[in-house]
Amino acid sequence: MLDPTGTSMPACNVCQKRDANWQDTLHIPRVAQFCGSLKSPVIISHQLLYFRIFSAIYAYLVLAHNFSRFVRLGSAQYWLIFLTQWTGIAVAAYFTTAAILHHKLLQYTQRNDLDIPSVFHTDKVAANQMIISMDTVFTVKPHISHLATLCSALNAFALAPSLCITVANWAFLTNYATYFEDGAEDIEKLVSDIHMHGVLLILMLIDFSHSMSSVTYNSAKYPFAMSVLYALWSLFHYLADVGNFTGDRYIYALLNWAYPATAMLFCALLVAGFASVHLLFAWIKYRFLLSKWTPPRNGKSSDEMDANADDSKQAPITKEQQRNVEIVPTHSISTQNEHKTQMQISLEVPPTEETLSEKVETDDEGSGSVTAKNQMYLGSEPRMNKLAVGSHSGQYSPEDEEEQPCEPAGIRKMSSQVFNV
Repeated sequence: MLDPTGTSMPACNVCQKRDANWQDTLHIPRVAQFCGSLKSPVIISHQLLYFRIFSAIYAYLVLAHNFSRFVRLGSAQYWLIFLTQWTGIAVAAYFTTAAILHHKLLQYTQRNDLDIPSVFHTDKVAANQMIISMDTVFTVKPHISHLATLCSALNAFALAPSLCITVANWAFLTNYATYFEDGAEDIEKLVSDIHMHGVLLILMLIDFSHSMSSVTYNSAKYPFAMSVLYALWSLFHYLADVGNFTGDRYIYALLNWAYPATAMLFCALLVAGFASVHLLFAWIKYRFLLSKWTPPRNGKSSDEMDANADDSKQAPITKEQQRNVEIVPTHSISTQNEHKTQMQISLEVPPTEETLSEKVETDDEGSGSVTAKNQMYLGSEPRMNKLAVGSHSGQYSPEDEEEQPCEPAGIRKMSSQVFNV
């Protein structure tokens, strides 16, 4: 297809536009896509990493058991001719690559103390700057970028084909009339088939539903290419007379090129099915998983949030704490030059911790003293002058006013302690 300038347009231009629209709407950092979980309260997930490591090991064990059966039956040379084995290898390779990339990005986020949840609770301009800053690891370290590209491709090779071969195996290819004939061997075959055409699919679906990685529409080219390649391989296999462990010339009965019409129809369904199922997964991921996801409010786990909430609770201030009376003997000269002993009552308030709301107000206003804020603990009482006790005249003279400071003596400046929440 040509554009008005005469140059060739991309074949997947529509898919690329859809992906761009969704990515712009969701605004998820690339770091979070490969090591984040939709179920994690801090987005970055250790549990998902452990699951991927377990799934990789499990997939290799399933493949090893399946291959051992071929070896025991003397047909190891035919192991790689089946689409099931191609998909199983793709599943194992995906979980291996995803686990390695997840581990590296997890180290990167911890080393730089990235607060990924804050991206989702700020304006778009600031969020763009934060995402660019967080995702610099993909440009600074090219091998991380290559791993991410490989991980996305392997996910596309494994996800849709896993569902397609599972449905096709149990619905069209399995002959249940002759499935159980050899006793124990058939039971082992059933166990292997359940794992190859069931358990591996379940592992992929769990990863699909929990991870934040986007299944792009444009990546449908990978299962499409895989299905076309396998259709060509089945034709080559038939023409080269590679054979099968059953003694047949074809791989699958529905891919018997002795009947070209049936084989071509099956190949067309294979190609359309792989690509269509991938597009369906991409739509489900965007429409029902990522777009319905509610980002956490901060980067702390629930346990840390509860602990901080307990620490931030202030004990009520008692009357004894609010008013601690100190008696300070002083001497002053009255207007009649008589020495009078006065008792001075001073009010002492212990320093109180600044609450989160007060801290926000201080940051916003950028002014105001701590003493003024903490007047709320004094019961909103007016400022007190010195109280003279034992005065002979009982009168207050202007000379005394000049000698006495305006601020009540004994009032100590209160210190505010910042509380990290």
